[in-house]
Amino acid sequence: MALRLSSTSGAALSSPEDAPVLAALSRAADALGRHDLAAWAATFSAAGELPGQAGFEARIRLVEAALRDPAPTSGDPSPVPSPGRTAERLHAVAVALVGVLEAGPHEPVLLNQAGVVLSELGALDAAEALFRA
Repeated sequence: MALRLSSTSGAALSSPEDAPVLAALSRAADALGRHDLAAWAATFSAAGELPGQAGFEARIRLVEAALRDPAPTSGDPSPVPSPGRTAERLHAVAVALVGVLEAGPHEPVLLNQAGVVLSELGALDAAEALFRA
């Protein structure tokens, strides 16, 4: 049975301080729609440089966006992502999350997100270790 995350994000982003997070989400949605995982990963990485809580909030929301099936671009003939593309997207998310957690494994939300992604990829032992962390 596949695991899914419920949204861990807070309220809707609407204040002027949320503009950098909204910009990151927009770039990520565009990248995911084109299946440009390098661009998504670059956006995820850059989100860590946002000031204060914005970087953390952006990363959580970027992972959530990547876990949803992306909206296809207008040139995409298939509205349903292939299993191969889904696996590639999940792998990119796992690599990004593990990189952040290697630097500092102190964020429970990111640990859980990484556990869910690794579980989806079939790395059950690694997922269990993250869930227990």
